[in-house]
Amino acid sequence: MYKIYINERPLILVSSEDLKLIDHNVPNTLINHHSGNPKHLVNYVDMMEKGQHHGQIILFNEDVKFLYSAFKRLFKPIKAAGGLVKNNQEEYLWIYRRKKWDLPKGKIDRGEAKREAAVREVMEETGISDIEIGNKICKTYHTYKSNKARLLKITHWYHMKAPAQDLIPQLEEDIELAQWIPASKSDKYIPKSYLNIKEVFDNL
Repeated sequence: MYKIYINERPLILVSSEDLKLIDHNVPNTLINHHSGNPKHLVNYVDMMEKGQHHGQIILFNEDVKFLYSAFKRLFKPIKAAGGLVKNNQEEYLWIYRRKKWDLPKGKIDRGEAKREAAVREVMEETGISDIEIGNKICKTYHTYKSNKARLLKITHWYHMKAPAQDLIPQLEEDIELAQWIPASKSDKYIPKSYLNIKEVFDNL
């Protein structure tokens, strides 16, 4: 299954066999079998981008990897990596950027390993040091536009640990705050973030 957030709503690509595992009770859910025809896929993307009244769109095919491959060809893929950092005081590291709470992440450089990129981006965006990277949490997908080009950001998320320390937000990346927030208060910040960040916490 691939859950791709477009305009903060999910477009879900799933195999016919796993269709029954998807929550169909989201208001205004549209469900269709899809052959992978690119022209038809563009129509669904347009519907989500233009804010038409669908809570989610579910497209299913016998071969979900084929369906995802057809979908991905509509976009320029951007590979990224980031981390959910917890300190020794049971606090998570959040950043505040463009009026949203978020987790530190960024693009993977050419030739760079995912785990190395995740640590580097967290360090650059928050000024943190002494990071210990752990297991992978999940992979999230969301789309956006830049100069009229459609981009698909594929982000790899990792568990991380670090000692409590002062933070330095990367202002040139529009990060206004980098802040330690008690893990017990996560439920108050997740609704002020993006759906792909909620997915990271759902996979803990």
